[in-house]
Amino acid sequence: MMIKEPDSILIFMRNRICVYEKSDVLKLYRMKNVYFRITSFEIDSKISSEDFLRHLTLTTRRLICMYSEITPKIELAEILGKVRNIEQLVLTRYNTVIQKDWPQNLLKYIDGQNLKRFSFQIDSLDFNVGDLVSVMTVSPFFAPYHLD
Repeated sequence: MMIKEPDSILIFMRNRICVYEKSDVLKLYRMKNVYFRITSFEIDSKISSEDFLRHLTLTTRRLICMYSEITPKIELAEILGKVRNIEQLVLTRYNTVIQKDWPQNLLKYIDGQNLKRFSFQIDSLDFNVGDLVSVMTVSPFFAPYHLD
C-alpha cells in the first residue's frame, strides 16, 4: 500500500489552528517579511546563510546541523547571537567558521544555565582555556564532572 503525501499542512498559531495548502506554505516560507518561532531546528542540506539566520530566534532551544552547507559561510558568533536560550547545539560536518574566541562567544551570548549539550568540531587548539573553564563551571552540562 502506498501512503499518499498530504496536500495540506496544519499550522498552530496562538489561539487557532490553520490549515494551508502545501504550496501556500512554501510561498509563505520564501517571503522575507514572515518570521517563524522555531524551537527545534534540524538541517542536513544546503541553505543560504540569510535563510538560516532568519529562522534562528530567542525561542530556538535545539539546533542540529549535520552535513549541512550554509552559503556563504557564517561565524559561530553570528549563530550564538541569535540563539541565546539554546539548550542543545550540535554542529557536525558543516561549513560554519569557528574562530579561536569560541569559548568567549559562548560566555558572551549563551545563558549557561540553559545550555545542556553542545558539540562541534574545532580545527585548532588555539583558544583561551580559561574561558572554556568558565563555560564549564556555568553550564549544567558539565555538573557531573565537578569542576572545582
